[in-house]
Amino acid sequence: MARKRKTIVPDIQYKEGQNLFDLNSSPELPKYTSGFINDINGWAGGSKAENVSQVSEVIKQFREENPEGSLEDWISFHQGLEGTDIQVIKGKGKTKRRETVQMAGIEQGVRDIMNKMEEVKNNINQLTEDMVRSWLNNLVYEKTYCGLEAQELILKDIAEKNGFEWMLGSMEDEKQGIDGYVIDPNGPRFFPLQIKSSSYNNEHKQEHFRCPIVTYKLCEEGINYDVPQNALREPSSDTNDWNDTINRISNRYQNR
Repeated sequence: MARKRKTIVPDIQYKEGQNLFDLNSSPELPKYTSGFINDINGWAGGSKAENVSQVSEVIKQFREENPEGSLEDWISFHQGLEGTDIQVIKGKGKTKRRETVQMAGIEQGVRDIMNKMEEVKNNINQLTEDMVRSWLNNLVYEKTYCGLEAQELILKDIAEKNGFEWMLGSMEDEKQGIDGYVIDPNGPRFFPLQIKSSSYNNEHKQEHFRCPIVTYKLCEEGINYDVPQNALREPSSDTNDWNDTINRISNRYQNR
């Protein structure tokens, strides 16, 4: 007997003809290739603003001009910008600035991605078993060792500068996205931190409470790191996740 599908009552009903679940569905691609195309696009800049505009801003302009506009209306609106002058943001930090460029369009983005894909294919064909072995050795040995050393040095430095103590996270902590703790012994109070290389993609999934992320960069002279403002604070005590964590970490701290 077929199991009945559970009826879900949504908080918000879609408008007529605007089922976002269906509209947002991904195209059918061969297995493993979606992530591959995404990586290639990142290297090639296929979706850079010069090609497809500052989409997050242009979609707002579209909605202001077309309050009831459909997906088809948005496509027509965006395609109408091809070959016209648009504003894009260039640079980062103090060099951040607006520039006027001519929008090249989706097809230029596709060409950029395909050109980069051919370059990557050629490079992949040059890989040997020894090269793959070197890559895996580096991942398991050097990168793991350097990552742990950096975590310990940074936790220790933050703790010493504040007159506190520190402790690396456990396996259970890592599952919650916690690499270690800076500890105020007067309490004690525990401040959970993630410590990640500046090259690390911070858009990873947060399984539990949000944990401050300390980013660092390894230089020839030493380690540069950046601590977010108000990082040394305890998460809200009204969450079950943190209550469970604080009990576990308190026991570890007392018995170390």
